[in-house]
Amino acid sequence: MATRCRALKGHVMAKGYWVANVDVTDMNGYKAYVAENAVPFRKYNAKFLTRGGKSEAVEGKLRSRVVVIEFPSYDAALNCYRSPEYQKAKALRMGKGVAEIVVLEGYDGAQPTDDCVMPRGPKGEKRPAELPHEKQPWLASAWRR
Repeated sequence: MATRCRALKGHVMAKGYWVANVDVTDMNGYKAYVAENAVPFRKYNAKFLTRGGKSEAVEGKLRSRVVVIEFPSYDAALNCYRSPEYQKAKALRMGKGVAEIVVLEGYDGAQPTDDCVMPRGPKGEKRPAELPHEKQPWLASAWRR
């Protein structure tokens, strides 16, 4: 039986992401930005995960467009944003909308759906199988032997 426990596998570099919340105020002007941002996105192997599709604010405020872009790594995501190619595209976006963009590192650790649990928790709860507690101290305190 194959294990799906990420923590037991070799280290995989976490991906990087841009999360952009955008209100476009000049759609015709914004199109030049969209055309120009393809250059750095191609260079840094970006992949759109969401691009202004249907959304609903279940907590807090929401802008009209939410865009999530995946990169091979956090460094690639930051390097793309800071690149001369993206800065050129960004200049075309100025005055055409309002945006908040966050660059963040993905998470590739243990998940609640992983199949690597054993019944050894402090009160009989299922416990993640031999996770590297020194790298995930919150697990060590939650699952003492």
